[in-house]
Amino acid sequence: MDAASEQSPATNDSNRTMNNRKRPTATYDSEIISLTDGMDRLQAHCTRATDMEAIRDVSTALERTEQRFFDSRQLRLVGILE
Repeated sequence: MDAASEQSPATNDSNRTMNNRKRPTATYDSEIISLTDGMDRLQAHCTRATDMEAIRDVSTALERTEQRFFDSRQLRLVGILE
């Protein structure tokens, strides 16, 4: 008999369990690396005061646009219900 066929089913199950545990960890690690890289790039973009000012301006514009959109949807819903 070869070494692979001599292993008990319990040993095979424990090997499978260890392999299954490694996969999510590897995925998690790659996600962490990706997120860290993205945060580093964003921080590099925001290092200058002009960049921060531009980001604030864009954020404010998006908030206003979002609020106008929600207000228009609310008015439309009120009009439909009446």
